[in-house]
Amino acid sequence: MLKEVITVKEAADIYQKDISTIKRNIYRNFKEGIDYRYSGATLLINKASLDNFYKNISNNFK
Repeated sequence: MLKEVITVKEAADIYQKDISTIKRNIYRNFKEGIDYRYSGATLLINKASLDNFYKNISNNFK
């Protein structure tokens, strides 16, 4: 289960994006409680949702 959830910093490293870009995309395109949630001050992201989001973006530019 923990493999399915990543932090914003981990997402920035994986997708080679700026932290602010990751956060902006999450707030604009994802649903709280389904795709992401807060654990205290830490934003936890569903990795599968983020994978699908960036896969769809890369396919649009092919």
